[in-house]
Amino acid sequence: MALLWLVKNLGKVLASLEESKVEFLCNFVGDVFYWIPNSRTRTILSNLKYAFPDKTDREIHRIARKNCRNLVEYGALALAAPLFSAQRCKEMLHIQDQAREELLELSKSEKPVIMLGCHTTLNECNTFIPNSLPELSSVEIGILYRPFKNQGLNEWIVSSRSRFGVKLLSRKEGILGSGKLLRDKQCLCILFDQNAGKVGTLITQFGRIVSATELPGIFMHKYNAEAYISNMKRVGFWRAEYSIHKIQRGKTSIEPVVHAHQWLENYLSNNEDQCADWLWSHKRWKTQDEARARFRVQHKKNKLVEDCKLRDLEKLPKKTKLWIRLPNWLGDIVMTLPVIREIQNSRPDFKITLITPLAYVSWIRETFPGMNAIALPKKSLGRFLFYWKLRHEYIDVFLLFTNSQRGDIEAFLTRSKQRFGIVYKKKRPLLTHSWKVPADFDWNTTHQSELNSKFIENFGLQAEISKEPFYTFSNSQLQLDNLKISLLYGSDNSPEKRWPASYWSDLIAKLLAISPKPNIYLFGMPRDVELSKEIVQTLPQESIYNLTAKTNILEFSKHLASSDLVVSNDSGGLHLANSLGTKTIGLFGPTNPIRTAPFFNSPVVIQPEACSPTGGSPMDQISVESVFKTVKKILEKSRNDY
Repeated sequence: MALLWLVKNLGKVLASLEESKVEFLCNFVGDVFYWIPNSRTRTILSNLKYAFPDKTDREIHRIARKNCRNLVEYGALALAAPLFSAQRCKEMLHIQDQAREELLELSKSEKPVIMLGCHTTLNECNTFIPNSLPELSSVEIGILYRPFKNQGLNEWIVSSRSRFGVKLLSRKEGILGSGKLLRDKQCLCILFDQNAGKVGTLITQFGRIVSATELPGIFMHKYNAEAYISNMKRVGFWRAEYSIHKIQRGKTSIEPVVHAHQWLENYLSNNEDQCADWLWSHKRWKTQDEARARFRVQHKKNKLVEDCKLRDLEKLPKKTKLWIRLPNWLGDIVMTLPVIREIQNSRPDFKITLITPLAYVSWIRETFPGMNAIALPKKSLGRFLFYWKLRHEYIDVFLLFTNSQRGDIEAFLTRSKQRFGIVYKKKRPLLTHSWKVPADFDWNTTHQSELNSKFIENFGLQAEISKEPFYTFSNSQLQLDNLKISLLYGSDNSPEKRWPASYWSDLIAKLLAISPKPNIYLFGMPRDVELSKEIVQTLPQESIYNLTAKTNILEFSKHLASSDLVVSNDSGGLHLANSLGTKTIGLFGPTNPIRTAPFFNSPVVIQPEACSPTGGSPMDQISVESVFKTVKKILEKSRNDY
């Protein structure tokens, strides 16, 4: 009762004031609403940024400010309109001549009519139409509406909006009434541009997935109804101009709904004032935001394929922004690639940006065509500033494959709505959603890629993680007279993972003795230069190419992809070669190959003869002869396959 009393009395005050004063008040409150940081204003800015990516920030903010003012005007009209006289309501609404003529023709028609309303500032004026056009008195007009939870307030709203003859039909109970209205060849009004939630149908608006009501199309086909866009254009403060625009029925129930959304998109794109008149504060695009299903498209009714066909699109636009913070170590990055690939397949609407150390940017762009890759700034206060500026990107999802407080702070600064990560031991309070590794998780028998998979599966990914390599570059066929064998003798700053230099020398000598003689390529980091010299100093230089510290990551990748075989310590390069589809032999001693062996296809792993499957033995216990025999076996099999 208190709420109803407050609403009525506030409405009386607004209705009694001069319109110029109410306009000043609405503009003032709207500006306050715009300038003071709040989630609703950020929603407006975010929606505008997504809908109009080519507009400047200045244009976006100008529209947003107008929209905030219009939003307050919308609320003020809803409070004051029940107390307006019939004459005042008539003065507020101008019906275009074309709309007037068509409405009069429709009143004489034997077909039912569906009016698809837009959620604009002066949408309230739809209930004024019978008052402004008395000739429609013979037509029963029903409007589907969302009832208020407060019963007293709801009854007052219904009675005030019905005073000129329209009939309000509750969304919860009005479907049967809507059917009766259409069977009787009358008129039904439906707001088509709101979030229809779980009962709606998935289509797109401005390229992003929305849940839309399919009722207009269903009713059109079931009752052979005509359908029109019913547009209440704002032409001044509490002044509206009414127009209608016919929508074709189409062959399916979703076609008129898609066409209505296309019309609305064009209408909002054509004029800044028209754009500012629509209620951008609605969370229209939240339909796929549920955390537990974030990494798949989930809905009972999915018409996205049909929507794309109707819009002449080959595929779903990538409009939902996912930023992924990759690990720092090359091997860890490679082990995140399989799950990222499945995310890309599962959510084709994701526009993915990968944040990675500068050295890997070019390679990442080659690996994931269509994805953006940006370099991680150097550790300094400037890095925090970099992430703080990203708040204007309005990132939807921030996915972290790192486990550090600094990384969590950086993600938090972007103001991304959802931030996902793995909790190992320490809590990560700056994440919005996390997966805690189970207490009984067996680290010794679970591959790192499987851990990443379990993490994302917890938030909706259902696809089986593929072990197919990427084949980013054009791999060479096995050349019988020109074999290329690449040796990766470094170990990413872990000397205990290195096979001794003398063992590499002995292996190369044995390889150069086979027929046909292969070309041997050595790769390493700048810190490995002296080690490479030690390996090749006693060997003939013919057929040996020492490229230690002479390639960047992209050149290195191309060499690996064109190799017939790669032999490597447990290193990032081993994982990279494996991900490119190259045959690999990994040498594992102290480390656990079950946890960190190459993931793609079936790589060959060599351990010391008496070593545990989970590692723990020194590298010098791997004999040169065992590695050489394995190399010969793979090459012979390749020749036979060739």
